Amino acid sequence: MTSSTLASELFQQISKITCINTHSHLGPEESRLTAAPDILELFGHAYPRADLVASGMSEADVKVATTPGLPLHQRWTIFEPYWRYIRLTGYSQAILEGIRDLLGFDELSAASVQGVNEALQQHCKPGFYRTVLKERANIALSVVNMNDLGEVDREFFLPLPRLNRFSMLNTAADIEAIERDYDVSISNLKDHVAVIQEVCRDWAGAKVAGIKLSQSYHRCMDFTRREEADAAAIFDRFIKGDYAGLNTPEGCLLEDYLVFECCRAASEADLTIQFHQGMR
Repeated sequence: MTSSTLASELFQQISKITCINTHSHLGPEESRLTAAPDILELFGHAYPRADLVASGMSEADVKVATTPGLPLHQRWTIFEPYWRYIRLTGYSQAILEGIRDLLGFDELSAASVQGVNEALQQHCKPGFYRTVLKERANIALSVVNMNDLGEVDREFFLPLPRLNRFSMLNTAADIEAIERDYDVSISNLKDHVAVIQEVCRDWAGAKVAGIKLSQSYHRCMDFTRREEADAAAIFDRFIKGDYAGLNTPEGCLLEDYLVFECCRAASEADLTIQFHQGMR
């Protein structure tokens, strides 16, 4: 048996293994169907977009090239000089794999971009989530990140809501929004923590995949255990509008305390906790 034959057989067997997609941002299929798909728009996602900027493309050109509006060939002319530099990155290879496996094109180029775009639009029709996710990718369920708990199609998805709004406090308006959205009254830190605990219990009852915290977009994930009295004093000033802000030493102290409380509440509700790391 040659090594290439063995690799092919291994690939075929591995492809049969049903998997769980643990990080997804897919919305409902209906929403995808209402938005005309565009191949260059895929590169407007934060990660391939960052590759384009790193390759020297200006932010203005990235926006024009990846935003439907101008004729596709004009946008390709802007995009193409940078494509040679990013085509081998992981993010671009993921897009290329979809182009090859789902749309039947070997490459994304000046000669193929129009055909790829048309094939993408034809592919996006009712039932394509089942075709792609279940039949082609063999994904049993995808864990969907969301800012708050929302409805998902449980045939394909499990919700993973974030506790960010409870732990990343910017102004007193954040508390007012929580009071309004959850029909609660919060006058001190203990009230706020009690709401976090209740939310975690409710989410557990709704059969979520867990909870998520994504502080890494604005800080290092070096959370320190803080004293309740110190956090309570800051919270009391915070709800009165006397607060230096999230990205300050006192904001960091309060956030540290609340992250620990979010993790404690999630653990008590028997919920898995996921921390976002990402490119940073």
